[in-house]
Amino acid sequence: MKYIILFLFFSIFSHSQISLGNDLRNNEIKKYDDGRINTFKNTETIFIFSNFIDKKIMEDILSKSWTVTPFSVVSINDFKMINYLNGDYSFATYQNQTLTFSKKKTHKNLSHVTLNNASSNNPNRSGTSGNIVNESDRTSTRSYYSNYFDFFLIDKESYTSTSKRYEVFKNHRIEICNFLMSDNFLVYFDYFFSPSTFMTDLTSFNNDIYNNLYNEDFMYDNKPGFLLNNIQRINSFIENETKISAFSEFVNTESIKVLKDTKLIIPYEVYCYYDIRVLQKKKNDYSKLNKKYDYDYEVLNSNLISDKIMKGEDFYYLKFNLIETDKILQVVHSTDGGILYSKRFSGMIEQLPNKAIEDLNNEIKNSN
Repeated sequence: MKYIILFLFFSIFSHSQISLGNDLRNNEIKKYDDGRINTFKNTETIFIFSNFIDKKIMEDILSKSWTVTPFSVVSINDFKMINYLNGDYSFATYQNQTLTFSKKKTHKNLSHVTLNNASSNNPNRSGTSGNIVNESDRTSTRSYYSNYFDFFLIDKESYTSTSKRYEVFKNHRIEICNFLMSDNFLVYFDYFFSPSTFMTDLTSFNNDIYNNLYNEDFMYDNKPGFLLNNIQRINSFIENETKISAFSEFVNTESIKVLKDTKLIIPYEVYCYYDIRVLQKKKNDYSKLNKKYDYDYEVLNSNLISDKIMKGEDFYYLKFNLIETDKILQVVHSTDGGILYSKRFSGMIEQLPNKAIEDLNNEIKNSN
């Protein structure tokens, strides 16, 4: 049996909750030295959010949180790259990183699977559908996707008018910074391509993934409140040209002690990473956390948490992301998006590990 390993990385800057600068695996971040940050600050930033997010709400959020450049909010349906080639513009919208493994097999009947709507019983896991085809020689491909919100310039010299929109954003951008989104349950797709049409099918599939970022509500933190907190942090980092990486671990020992007496809010989608049985059995039993976390907490729907942030309520919430086999756990302050705790954990298991909760608990316990 012949195996082909194919790695597709659409951005070398996407390995982070928030990244400003070249975010490397060894946690070393090289500050940009080509003047791109200053170039970015002298542009108008075009924000493109998902179609189901109210434009007026996002304009209000940006007016309160975004100060480094003038801005406009444009829907993906109205966006035309040709309108922004003349003038100084930057862009902020969704991207994804793809890690793809391909394996050549011999079969008689296999499904050619393409991306479809999000699964009804898990809104954060995209579903698949397919048509039966008859080919004896197929390539089976398994892909993992990480989604993030990216800030970038367009390389006008490399841009061509024949490029598709998602190809323009992926292949002709000059990176500034980004923040990771979604619970990223290492969404699993199993699909099959004919060797004769492999690249065409793969391009079509990636286009489907890209379109879903704008049309399907499958990321729990793609909501106004969470976006507000992330944009608040990004704005501060760009303004001060602060080098930042989620892989750089830190704990604000002075602030985290507040969790000794303050309830920690946990998004339901994040808790399901810790105890998948809650999702599988559809029971609101969150007692498993009691064995590892000694302080008060409450599990809430992500929509409710987003609304609380938008209302200006003062609280702390848990944020968790998967990047391939790395897990990033953070505690976020709702009023300004500030981070009290950020730790990285490794391991093949695609869940929030016990050691992460234990570490957070110990940091709170040992704070003075």
